[in-house]
Amino acid sequence: PKDEDDLQVMLEAYLLDKAIYEIGYELNNRPDWVVIPIRGIKHILHKT
Repeated sequence: PKDEDDLQVMLEAYLLDKAIYEIGYELNNRPDWVVIPIRGIKHILHKT
């Protein structure tokens, strides 16, 4: 994207998608670690 704001939106959407996937992964494989992607999501959402 040419606009820096559009790039930021795309990056945050990608990071949210990845973190949501990681929640499912951690719940299935390492439930004690699920807090890590949740913290990432909180960080992204509070930044916007």
